[in-house]
Order: sequence, then structure tokens, then C-alpha cells
Amino acid sequence: MRRLFLLLVPLVSVVVAIALLEGLLWTFGLLPPNPRYSVGDRQTRESRTFDVDPATGWRMRPHVRFDIDGVLYQANGQGFRAEEDFDPNDPRFRIALVGDSFTWAYGSPLEESYPALLQQRLPGAAVFNLAMPGFGVDQMYLSFREQALPLRPQLLIVAICDADLSRSQTAFRAVPEEREKPVFKVENGRLEPKTAADRPGPLMHWLEYESRVWMGLRYAVRVAGYNLPVGEWWTLNRAILDAIQELGREREIPVLFVYVPTAAWRPFPTMRRYMAETGADYISLRDGDPPNRGALYRADDWHFNAAGHRYVADQIEPWIAERYPATVGR
Repeated sequence: MRRLFLLLVPLVSVVVAIALLEGLLWTFGLLPPNPRYSVGDRQTRESRTFDVDPATGWRMRPHVRFDIDGVLYQANGQGFRAEEDFDPNDPRFRIALVGDSFTWAYGSPLEESYPALLQQRLPGAAVFNLAMPGFGVDQMYLSFREQALPLRPQLLIVAICDADLSRSQTAFRAVPEEREKPVFKVENGRLEPKTAADRPGPLMHWLEYESRVWMGLRYAVRVAGYNLPVGEWWTLNRAILDAIQELGREREIPVLFVYVPTAAWRPFPTMRRYMAETGADYISLRDGDPPNRGALYRADDWHFNAAGHRYVADQIEPWIAERYPATVGR
């Protein structure tokens, strides 16, 4: 009995401490839960601007035109932000981009976006921008596989920001679009699609939806992942990055990874080491370190402004021109 008591005392102490910490976090409104949704948890809300895409989750409605805060967004017939359809038989050097709202160019006119600037500066290239707002790294892989490959690209650019790695862990885009998305798990070192059968049990469901302590632990693991290859936040996305590289090798399509820094300008040593270890082509836009980097972002939503898009194009264009001289017409 004494031995059982000695075992129970530290366990009860831990439970009480966690409960007290949970109460304090709720009292002061800290670390509100941001659940990672499972397949089937929520349903896509209908949209007048975006269609459900069975492969990637969503894309723009073909030929849709809409305005947000004075910025015009329009789609080509394939549902991408462009004036014309993308032609897989274009005789120029074909470059496909996959990414999120930074590459889709939220808050900027199309002509100011860095994909449009690359098109202007590289007349020997045809730049196909397949990016969609809210995409995670997993959706970029699917966009490569399902949307870019039919366009027969000769170079793929994968533009990733920090938030995209967290999006790979959830099956739903809750804010503001309310859309379902595909999600993966890693089994035996390989990516496998998650299904409703992978939904967690009651305890894990409660932790995801209700626990602020759990949210804090998740945040701590994510922060550690910037410097150490630990936690699902990194290991899942590493498997996705591996799949992108493997698909590129299979189809003989070179892949350039681009790390897009948010206004926090956070270093990402784990990503850099991964790219070096796998021999991937990689540009970290953070390395440019402009003197007034805050001037690259819109103050209201922290996406790139015109200066930010020019900065991105300035970093990527020389890399392409050096390796693929045909893109600049020589």
C-alpha cells in the first residue's frame, strides 16, 4: 500500500499542476486551442469564388472575377490566377510554381506579383502560377502531381512559408474559407492519405479542441522544429518534401525550393540542413536580409506588397537565368 501511495503522489501532483495551469491559461485567454481537424470533422462551405478540387481541396472558379479591397482577382479557364490558360505545348521553357497566398499574390494586382515579374524578365519562359491561398506543403505536392505534371513543366518552383507546414497537419482550412483538404500520414516511411478511420479517440479530440496546455506543447514542438528535426510538424513535412523530390526525379523535372519568410523573418536551420543533406536546389529569401525588410509587407495583412514581390523576383530570376539561359533568350 505504501508503494502504491508513493507512486500515486507524483502522478496526482502532475495532474493537479496541469489542471491549475489549464485554468490559468483559460483565465488570461492565453494559447487558445487551434485544433488540427481530422477527415470528416467539418464540411466545405459553398463559395462563389472557389470551387472544390478533389485533388488539392480547392481552386478558383474558371473565369471568375472578384474584388477585395480594390484589388482585382481573376481566373483563367483552368481556375488559376492568370489572364490566359496555361498551354502544355508552349514552345518556351515551361516553369510551374506551386505555393500559397504569397505566390498567389494576395493583396497585390496580378502585374505586381513575383510570378508575373518573372514572366516579364524571362521572355524565353512560360510561367504557370498554380498557387492557391491557404495551401499547405501537402497541397503543393498534390498540385505538382495532379495539376503541374499535365502542363509538362521543365522546372518546378515550390514556394514555402512557415504556416504551410502547420497546414499539412489538418484536414480543414477553418479561417476564413471553411474548406476541406487532403491530409497525409507517414507509415513505414511513406506518405499515405488519411481517412475518417484515422480520427483520434475521445481524449485526443478533447486535447485538440479544448486544452490550452496541449496547444502550448504543440507550439513548443513547432518552435523546436525550426532548429531540430523533431515532432510531427517537421517529420510529416519532411516526408512530403521527400515525395516532391522523388516525383521530380521520376519525371526528370528539376525542383527549386524557395523559403518565403514572413514579416517575422525567422531563421529555419532545420530546413536548410534538410536541403543540404538531400542535395536539393534551395533559395532562402531570408538570406537577402534587405535593410528595411518591414517595407516588403502590407501593414494590414503582412503579405508582400509591390516591393516585396520585386524582392522575391530579384532573388529567383538570376538563379533561373544562370541555369537555363534559354529563359532570357540567349
